[in-house]
Amino acid sequence: MANFNIINSEGKAEPFSWKKIFYSAQRVGATRELATQIANQIEQEAYPGMTTREIFKKIRKSLLEEKPVSGIRYSLKEAIKGLGPTGFPFEKYVGRLFEVLGFTVLLNQHLKGKCIDSYEIDFIAKIDKQVSLAECKYHTFAGNRVDLKIVLANYAKFLDIKNGDFFKTKSLKHLKLRSLIVTNTKFTSQAIKFAECYHLDLLGWHYPANRGLEYLIESEKFYPITILPSATPDILSALSSFKIMLVQDLLRTDIYKIAKKANIKDQKLNQLITEAQMLLSPNYETS
Repeated sequence: MANFNIINSEGKAEPFSWKKIFYSAQRVGATRELATQIANQIEQEAYPGMTTREIFKKIRKSLLEEKPVSGIRYSLKEAIKGLGPTGFPFEKYVGRLFEVLGFTVLLNQHLKGKCIDSYEIDFIAKIDKQVSLAECKYHTFAGNRVDLKIVLANYAKFLDIKNGDFFKTKSLKHLKLRSLIVTNTKFTSQAIKFAECYHLDLLGWHYPANRGLEYLIESEKFYPITILPSATPDILSALSSFKIMLVQDLLRTDIYKIAKKANIKDQKLNQLITEAQMLLSPNYETS
């Protein structure tokens, strides 16, 4: 086994791990044989100071060549990063995700607090008598974390809104308010400790344990269309304008009608649909 350090997404050195490569390939559907083959190959090519980003690219390339559906699934974290702050905003994607889960969602709302006249809320999600006031924290750099300072500021905003008059009206006072922060990266341990102490809702990468954002996406197949290899920036921009946020939206709408309006050529559209069907079908087999 290789015995040297590589550089992780936070710029820190960590030991090269054959097992991490093996299990990451298996996690997205690679057979034991294929995962072993990929891990062995990368171990031979790896060198001291190699970045985890380089290793990620090699794993994805091998998976796309040998088992495309696993290669697409392996791109999930990159696909989430590809949502970006503009054009295909993270909060729109998360809002759509909550809609599919059965919530009524209102994006980009402004609410009055007790002390401050107006707060911008990324989205409000309501189901039954519960209302979540949600703030989305998107990071392009995987090493970034949502820290205690962000959670404290969000909680202060939540309390001011809760103590204001907006939700004390006769038609709304029966609702149970919750504070929610959603991120495409991780939370610091202090942020989690505070949130758990005050019963605040956090949703991020690997949090809550075994129920994080990546688990929700995989288990419910809430893949963003940015995960599809044929989804070029111009196509993403066009589909976003028609509120096509999830891969499953491509197969649930009259996509050819939308594509015509968006000036997406049939060949490109057919590629997208084939990739979508491959990703969403549990019985899809490929060589």
